[in-house]
Amino acid sequence: SIKALVNSLELTNVVKFSTPVSYEESLDIVSEFDVCLVIEAACEEGIFLPSKVVDYLQNDKRIFAISPVNGTLSDLYSRGIIDYFANVLDENSIYSELLAIYKDFVAGNSKGKKDLSDFDFDNIILLHKEKILL
Repeated sequence: SIKALVNSLELTNVVKFSTPVSYEESLDIVSEFDVCLVIEAACEEGIFLPSKVVDYLQNDKRIFAISPVNGTLSDLYSRGIIDYFANVLDENSIYSELLAIYKDFVAGNSKGKKDLSDFDFDNIILLHKEKILL
């Protein structure tokens, strides 16, 4: 249904569909873009996709998360790790963030390096051990 919608809105010149690629190829593709998009389904609490988010962060990419307001991506946005965030249930919020992305791009604004210490090996193992102890 997405492809039909793109066709009906005559957006085929800007919306591209690709076939699945290997992990390594996906990192090459990520490196070509300015902003990476993560869209989560509307649910009570967001489901976190850690591998993709970490891949984007490690490639120093801005992230736009369209997600439930309760969830890890919202928390990462509040901490300044994710650059753009919109409530998946709020079209105005999504539109506002798209405008912010566009304005930043036109103005040449770049985001600074992020503190990724939460994602380093020792912290991940520590968090994992704490969860096991609970």
